[in-house]
Amino acid sequence: MDAYKSLRRQAQEKRDYAIRAARAEYAQALREIARLARIMRVANHRLPPVQDRKVRYSDSDGKPFSGKTLVVAVETVLRDSGPLRLTELTLEVQRRGCRAGDDPRRVAHAIRSAFTYHRARFRRDKAGRWAVAARH
Repeated sequence: MDAYKSLRRQAQEKRDYAIRAARAEYAQALREIARLARIMRVANHRLPPVQDRKVRYSDSDGKPFSGKTLVVAVETVLRDSGPLRLTELTLEVQRRGCRAGDDPRRVAHAIRSAFTYHRARFRRDKAGRWAVAARH
């Protein structure tokens, strides 16, 4: 066997060993990241203490807001308080208990989507305030 061929074979084996070791280290790091993500998900999604979870009722029909769909809760808030901007509406819906534990940006996005889907139920004035349409 040629000396150069032997050196090339040794270099190739060394490279292959390093690649296997790097892949194993990468797989171990991914497993550790997945384990930490599971721990963080469990830690971040614990329910608040019982005294903080109050059942809030709507002003008009006496049903808990936490049991209403977002569209019905938005409609109830708008009927009770008049025209509101999206941010005000989001905060009021969450304050009353509908999707109270969710991220406000996600709730605002859901409300905006509901307005698009239920165009006939809601209207928006020139100032950007939303209200319940008159025919509903």
